[in-house]
Amino acid sequence: MQTLNSPIIRVRRPRTREEKDLQNLRSRRYREKNLEKVRKSAREWNQRNAEKVRKYSLHWYHGNPQKAKDASLRKNHGISLEEYNRMFVSQSGNCAICQKRMKIGCVDHCHVSGRIRGLLCHSCNFALGLLKDSPKIIRSAAEYLERLL
Repeated sequence: MQTLNSPIIRVRRPRTREEKDLQNLRSRRYREKNLEKVRKSAREWNQRNAEKVRKYSLHWYHGNPQKAKDASLRKNHGISLEEYNRMFVSQSGNCAICQKRMKIGCVDHCHVSGRIRGLLCHSCNFALGLLKDSPKIIRSAAEYLERLL
């Protein structure tokens, strides 16, 4: 028996599949019509709950390494994990420059056109970056080394 001071407990009946689908449709239409408002609200919530978002993101990342790698490749290079894996196999798991066996290959791409050239080991990828992806500088460096050998 409830008294004036006891909390009201509401028991919800389980919703049917049709009710859930209708609510999802309404939510989707609202988001489509109010996209900027929804994005602003989400940004504000994320800012207020930055620590919670960070913890959730780390938890998801560690729980879904394949999905995280796929999302990263799509965002940074416009390729899927499946395409990356095909490139890795086509190179026999070796760096395109030094032919060293790789556990994980770095996606080498042209910074001007965005075109993907291949997979490199970390050292070769880093070296290309330091040499500004310039064939002229790379040839000059090779000639310098050859003169001193």
